Amino acid sequence: MRCLVCTPAELCDQHWAAHAEGVRGDVTDPHSVAEAVHCVDVASYLVRALGSGSGFQDTGRRTARVFAQQARGAGVRRIVVFHTVVFDGVARNVSQATRQGFDRLRE
Repeated sequence: MRCLVCTPAELCDQHWAAHAEGVRGDVTDPHSVAEAVHCVDVASYLVRALGSGSGFQDTGRRTARVFAQQARGAGVRRIVVFHTVVFDGVARNVSQATRQGFDRLRE
């Protein structure tokens, strides 16, 4: 398993760390994402909130689009998208923004 993370050392605290390779990067950076999905068949997209305020939905769309484009370019066959649940009404909007980022590639 390969994980794109801001700080690879933080993976050490995870019980599955021995089975993971940490790649330092930023999900908003196409080059970071390309390195993380290189030679991968299935990619998982699990990105927690990327800020707050009025622009967080645009950020969600943009990062999903970057991830999907780089995965497609690398020949990834499947993307599994995970979402967190927030009970203040925001989660639905975050999920919708992420889906919009991925759905454009299905066309």
